[in-house]
Amino acid sequence: MNTTSSNLTQSQMMIWMGQQMSPSEPLYNMVLTFEIKGEIEFSIFEKAFQELVNQNDVLRSFIELRNDIPVQVFRDHIDSPLEYKDFSNSSDATKDFLTWVEEHKLKLFENGRLLYHAVLFKISHKKYTLYFNQHHLITDGWSMKYLYDELNKN
Repeated sequence: MNTTSSNLTQSQMMIWMGQQMSPSEPLYNMVLTFEIKGEIEFSIFEKAFQELVNQNDVLRSFIELRNDIPVQVFRDHIDSPLEYKDFSNSSDATKDFLTWVEEHKLKLFENGRLLYHAVLFKISHKKYTLYFNQHHLITDGWSMKYLYDELNKN
């Protein structure tokens, strides 16, 4: 697998150092959920998400320490890490979804692993929610809007 790398920007280095100072606290997790109305075929949605990953280096990146210095490493390709969970048969799917979010939004991202977690939830026959938790090292408000717009295109 081919990779390229780059030094962290000054802002990324400050975020990384802040996380190192509080290693057990998910200080920089950015959780967003997007409600989607209508029927979704997961395999088609997953292909669209894969295309988003293919088009955006940051979704194929992770942090690696080299001589104790963090660098951002970009893989040429990764298989879509999108997960799927069907809560539609639950007696209270929305409550179950919110409970799941509460349990997972504080999950720490590790060096050497992708810096986001994406899950498509089926809440009911025509209601889905995309959960997207990412580390602030790879995102900000502008880039989140960009990724959302790009996923809508795909």
